[in-house]
Amino acid sequence: MSKGSLVQTIEMSGYKLEGPYKIEGDNRLPTSSGIYMVLTKTDDSRLRGIYIAEAGNVKKHVFENPNVECWKKNQLNGISIWIHSTVGESKEEREAALFELREDRHYKMPCRD
Repeated sequence: MSKGSLVQTIEMSGYKLEGPYKIEGDNRLPTSSGIYMVLTKTDDSRLRGIYIAEAGNVKKHVFENPNVECWKKNQLNGISIWIHSTVGESKEEREAALFELREDRHYKMPCRD
C-alpha cells in the first residue's frame, strides 16, 4: 500500500472515524454498515462537514449517492469521506451516533437530506 493510501483515524463528537477515502472510485471503502461524513478542509486546515448519512453498505451508498454534485459544489479545499463503523451496533446505538455526529456541529451541513 502506498503512503498516500494509508487510513487515518480522527475523533469527532466522541466517535472515531477512519479516512480519508475518495468520493469516487475508492475501492478501499467498506461494504459493511457505517455512518459516513463528507468533509472538506477550511482555509485554516480544519475539517468541516458537508454531508452525513448512515448506510448498510457504505461503498454502495457513497458511489450511488445523488448528492455528489452538492458535495463538489460546497467543497472548499478538497473533499474526502470519513467513516464510523456501525458493525455490531444496535439500531439505537447507530441512531444516537448519527444524531450526535450530525447535530454536534456549530454549523449546518449544506448537503443534508
